Amino acid sequence: MKHEDTSRELHQPGTVSSSLHEHVQIGDTLLISAPAGMFTLDTTRTNPVAFIAGGIGLTPLLSMLQTVVKQQPERSAQLVYAVRDHHFHAFAEELQQLAAQNPAISHTIFYENGTEEDIEQKHCDYVGRITEAWLQQHIPADAEVYVCGPRPFMQAMISILLRKGITMENIHYEVFGPALAFSVD
Repeated sequence: MKHEDTSRELHQPGTVSSSLHEHVQIGDTLLISAPAGMFTLDTTRTNPVAFIAGGIGLTPLLSMLQTVVKQQPERSAQLVYAVRDHHFHAFAEELQQLAAQNPAISHTIFYENGTEEDIEQKHCDYVGRITEAWLQQHIPADAEVYVCGPRPFMQAMISILLRKGITMENIHYEVFGPALAFSVD
């Protein structure tokens, strides 16, 4: 579990992860339950799949991408990941390895606060936010799309996908935290 660095300006740590890191010790017993959400990959489909992640929303999408690699290695899969900067870039090596070992997998990384040096060193592909123009050009019209990240990020991405003509039946998302639903343009 990621332990958030709370020393950075405007960064709010996760309530559960912070509590676990600060109060749970090796050997402690925790009572937990199985996941109960409906945010799962449909492996019966063979159309292209796109995963659009914001921040730590990458975690469930990376698991789905790994499932595609194992169960549907011929299925075209694309991961688009937006993150603040290299300090917050999760699973960087794992993403590189997955894409390098699987020709049907591609990934594109956006650093909101990146630098030209980040691009030169291949830490990210773009500096700035994911744009509507980029999504319009790179996400296939027949893609099944999974979106996970902060609520405003998901609202923006889903609105763009809908304007592109991707139907809600092909857009899957999960909202974490107290806001269980939201609206899109």
